[in-house]
Amino acid sequence: MSDDGLFSVITPVWNGARWLERAIGSVLDQTDRRFELIVVDDGSEDDSAAIAERIAAEDDRVRVIRLPNASGGPAHPRNVGLRAARGEFVAFLDQDDWWLPRKLEQQRAKFAEDDYALVYSDALLWRGKPGVFEEAWWGYLPSVRPHKIQPEGDVLVDLATGNFIPTLTVAIRASWVRRAGEFDEAAVGVDDWQYWLTVSLLGGRVGVVRQHLAVYDDSPRPHLSSDHEFNIRRQREVVEKLAARFPEAAAVLATGIANQRTLLVLHHLDEVGDRSRPLRQRLRSLARVATLRPSRSQVTEAIRALIPVGLRRRLGRLRGSGGTRQR
Repeated sequence: MSDDGLFSVITPVWNGARWLERAIGSVLDQTDRRFELIVVDDGSEDDSAAIAERIAAEDDRVRVIRLPNASGGPAHPRNVGLRAARGEFVAFLDQDDWWLPRKLEQQRAKFAEDDYALVYSDALLWRGKPGVFEEAWWGYLPSVRPHKIQPEGDVLVDLATGNFIPTLTVAIRASWVRRAGEFDEAAVGVDDWQYWLTVSLLGGRVGVVRQHLAVYDDSPRPHLSSDHEFNIRRQREVVEKLAARFPEAAAVLATGIANQRTLLVLHHLDEVGDRSRPLRQRLRSLARVATLRPSRSQVTEAIRALIPVGLRRRLGRLRGSGGTRQR
């Protein structure tokens, strides 16, 4: 049974002692006080669990669940948190991100407007420089989603093209969690996108608070989300898996497969044009582009990226003179 009106906040942790107090503090500082915080430590080897347990001893809204071994991604501890959640709503916050104070308050108001299954918002990027935050357009790709407006309502078509819903901003009704089930622990790096797609495929409507309600820590360090090729290939696997489960939506999801190919081509084109990389690596990236059936313009872009700027200018001058030297 869910506790009416309560938000169950799930924070998966693995070796997050450096950031955890900031994340937990941002939950405890919410203007909306009706929440429980479930910190799920996934076998940390640092002081993460001790930090969480110290805070829990001082605030009975905080619970700590300790797991014996790291699972390789946040999906497993999130699922453990889902099983322990008692709230009417479930929200997610990773160990290194944080919320702004009115996050839950604003989302509760949005849920009251309509029977939304899920409510999300925009989030700022922080790259480690004190006091400096950046605007981010999550999942924005001009060739696919030309308008920088976060979709709302029936978002399946938009969501199939790529994930525009930042996990740290999500709140979802527990009733929809029961319908959608648990996160796919095999979909490392894209389990959140698969979950939002599943909710949409089941008919869940999505609401958005078009304000920055959270901050994503993108300061320099390894992220699961920073391995673009890995994530794009996993996204394609997600689309294929869901198309098999929901064959009536296969045509819509097929646009997602095409979009993942486009994203992968663009990723490799960036590598081809990166002159700080050795030529051998750039040629390898060009070969990968060729296997993805790129458009003619993308092939032209790839070839141009390999030709030094000075040589391109000389070729342009030759072309302008008819291809022959004047005596």
